[in-house]
Amino acid sequence: MNNSYLGFLLISLPEAFLIGILSILSVGKFSFFSENKKNIIRILIYAIISAALSLYFHNRVSGEESLLVYILITPLLFIFLLKLKLYESIIASIFGLALQVITEVLWLSFAQPFIASNIDFIYSNTILLFLLSLPTRMLQLALIILSYKFRIKIIDFERKDVKKKEYYIQIIVYVLSVSTLVFLAFLLTKMVIFGDPNEVLSIDGSLIRINIYLILFVIIILTLAVKNTTDYYKNKNKLNTNEFLQNITYISNLINEENITEAKDAIERLKTHLIINKNY
Repeated sequence: MNNSYLGFLLISLPEAFLIGILSILSVGKFSFFSENKKNIIRILIYAIISAALSLYFHNRVSGEESLLVYILITPLLFIFLLKLKLYESIIASIFGLALQVITEVLWLSFAQPFIASNIDFIYSNTILLFLLSLPTRMLQLALIILSYKFRIKIIDFERKDVKKKEYYIQIIVYVLSVSTLVFLAFLLTKMVIFGDPNEVLSIDGSLIRINIYLILFVIIILTLAVKNTTDYYKNKNKLNTNEFLQNITYISNLINEENITEAKDAIERLKTHLIINKNY
């Protein structure tokens, strides 16, 4: 029981807290932390509940099932505790999970040759497990600092004007692809870290690790694709806004010159253009 409490304080709680923050930042919700300082308390409450649930399900379901439980519960916690919208919660939780898997897999893949023979002993000792998780937590903390300082995000849900139908279709496709690959990376990493050494060697451990790295590479590419999609629609909207302002200036000049007929024609053309582009 003492080990459970210690594991909760040293491992589960910091992990949930950092991933919660990363999830929010990944969707560009920087104002979540700057507008209301109480949101930090909300993140902490989220982390406590998430870590407690993680600890509760840890010894009751398999690793694969616990991952699915995480995917189902985290968006609900984001909605009710952090007051995010449904689509924000789902996408933020998946991106948070992706960043968690990427950081953990990178470190564990590097450390695996050095800890393979003692992995069972390490995972049975809370202090050793805490020490093993420290590099991952430091990497996650570094990502948070860089993201917040330089306003780095995967997508930007604070910009209301980039919400187009085709944008969301592409985002859904990317998110489903990322979540599938995250699950595969999780399974392969579990096989390498926790699998029977003899079975892993018979399959060729190096080949499995190469597949893990390839999956991580594809996840990163898909994540960048999501960001590029957001940037595309953001820039597209800027162009539409500039074009609209130019038309307003042109019409204003026509009115000042008392060229009413041509001004009316320009207004009608602008109205037609806005109607056509309303559905895009």
